[in-house]
Amino acid sequence: MKHTIPCLYIFIIIVSAVPSHSLDFLQDAGFRGAVLMSRQEEFESKPQGSSSVELQNILSGEYFAALLSMGYHKVSPSNLSGGWGYRGFEGWHLWLGAEWYFLNQESARIMPRAPTRQRFAPPRFGLSLAVGGFYSMYQYTDILFFYTALRFNIFADIFSSLPFHLRFGLPVELYFRRDLDFCVSPGGIGLWAGISWARLTGGDS
Repeated sequence: MKHTIPCLYIFIIIVSAVPSHSLDFLQDAGFRGAVLMSRQEEFESKPQGSSSVELQNILSGEYFAALLSMGYHKVSPSNLSGGWGYRGFEGWHLWLGAEWYFLNQESARIMPRAPTRQRFAPPRFGLSLAVGGFYSMYQYTDILFFYTALRFNIFADIFSSLPFHLRFGLPVELYFRRDLDFCVSPGGIGLWAGISWARLTGGDS
């Protein structure tokens, strides 16, 4: 993680150097629900329900963006079939990453003076890759543990040419936990709602 923050600074400088396009700062609040698959040595995999709430901060160029996301997560215990199960836990997490936008690039442009009928651009599609750090605590204990994770997310931004927008995502997350051989969230649905400060204040491209 100590190398991630300098890399993020370098990425922001690169995005800032892109000519003829203003940077946009977006803030999103979102919810994600998913199934987490856990497996420990000598035991089989079992599903666990998980949910999280997050606040995303995105510094966006025309085609690329840097993101910082902070959130709270909660994972339910697994079933007890076979007389055993995986414990539930909850805690806080942080994501650092980058986004790439593709298709319908015109919807990403800031158009404060465009007629209303032109402001409803098609959805803007994209993908993101992020590195995460998680602090979690098992239920009914004081055991606090740290682990890292990777997130890959395919998303669509709805009303992306307006000051207020919606984002639908299908994130996949892989967790690197020392107490488990394997832990992954193979799929889920994320919904974020947010503000584009450049469009809200009438910024120009």
